[in-house]
Amino acid sequence: MFKCLFPQRVRTLQRFDIKKVRRILLRNPAAFGDVLYTLRLATALKKRYPYIEIGLVVGSWVRPLVEISR
Repeated sequence: MFKCLFPQRVRTLQRFDIKKVRRILLRNPAAFGDVLYTLRLATALKKRYPYIEIGLVVGSWVRPLVEISR
């Protein structure tokens, strides 16, 4: 019924073992609200998976907020 216009871009999600994940990088929160949601996500991930190292890529304008929330 539907035809894929770009078949090379379609990827299927494969299952992966979360226990093998050691680091996660969260990036590109562009606005203040995005940063707040990203911090909540990082906190929830760290609580659920304490062995995972989480990094954030943020602008210099919000760096003090991110450092305080560690």
